[in-house]
Amino acid sequence: MIGILGGYGDVGRFATLALHTAGAGPLRVGGRRPEIGRRLLDGIDASFTAVDHADDDAVRRFVTGCDVVLNCAGPAHRIGTRILDEAVRGGAAYVDVSDLAAVDVTGTVVLAAGLRPGLTGLLPRWLARAEFATVRRMSCYFGLRDRFTEVAADDYVHASSGGGLHPLAAWRDGPRARVHTRRTDVEVPFFPEPAALLPYLDSEGESLASTLGLTAGDWFSVLCGPAVRAAFDRVHGLPRADAVAQLCRAARLDLVGREPFVLLLVEAHGEPGIRTGVFRGRSNAELTGLTAALATVAVARGNVPPGVHHAADVLDPHAVVEGLRDGPLEVTVFAGTVDSLGRVEGGVL
Repeated sequence: MIGILGGYGDVGRFATLALHTAGAGPLRVGGRRPEIGRRLLDGIDASFTAVDHADDDAVRRFVTGCDVVLNCAGPAHRIGTRILDEAVRGGAAYVDVSDLAAVDVTGTVVLAAGLRPGLTGLLPRWLARAEFATVRRMSCYFGLRDRFTEVAADDYVHASSGGGLHPLAAWRDGPRARVHTRRTDVEVPFFPEPAALLPYLDSEGESLASTLGLTAGDWFSVLCGPAVRAAFDRVHGLPRADAVAQLCRAARLDLVGREPFVLLLVEAHGEPGIRTGVFRGRSNAELTGLTAALATVAVARGNVPPGVHHAADVLDPHAVVEGLRDGPLEVTVFAGTVDSLGRVEGGVL
């Protein structure tokens, strides 16, 4: 039995459909209003259960009898480890689309099984394995134009006010502070309009750099859209509810008359040369949900050893890319640097 909490929300709906398509299960889908799940996932072979993630007794009943529990509900900072703790106590393995701090449990746990963090750590590993004997330097540019859900916006505001992400930092044979400066109105190849570049280093980047043995690693958030760029500058001084509302509104404004996209550029230097991987998707929710489903299948099949892991560290990058590239993920690899590829108008090759 695979239990999917939040299994008919923006992310959970994609995860549930992918698990159904893969023949995984049986599936148990949980949420506050199961009648909505039945309507949105009509035709899916699954049971639907009313459960509020804030009710520990309800969560305990939901996870009872499950072999694997996948949590797609949020905000992650409000849920914390409550669902994880109940799942592990009930003998189930656990997968979460979000990262969680200070997890100390016995069992099989996969965290950060989403887009970012998750694919943003897995796809550079795929490029390194597919194209190189060794990699010395890597630069990653991640951006999107997509709807900001209240849950995602709430988690972003929380993360931006806490630790774990170091603005302007980079990897130079180890973490180094204030390597970069923020830049605005930068034309980044494959992005459809000038953007702001926000350099950062986080725990996913540090793990990637350490695993690959990089001498230099640079990560950039690429902020597209005038409304989102303005909102990101304002939200840090606002009450949380106002900040969440502004981020959601800004994302909707920037989508008017434009197509959503998710884009990751990975430039790698090593042996035998320089390669740039271009990874394009249609939406944050779709890529997050499908990545979570692939992680859940890997756990259910026994392909993940016991312990607490991050998806980017434990999943097979080749299997993940193969599981996504026939659907929502377009993958292209070029010889040369990002800058050498030039700007692609409208994001179309």
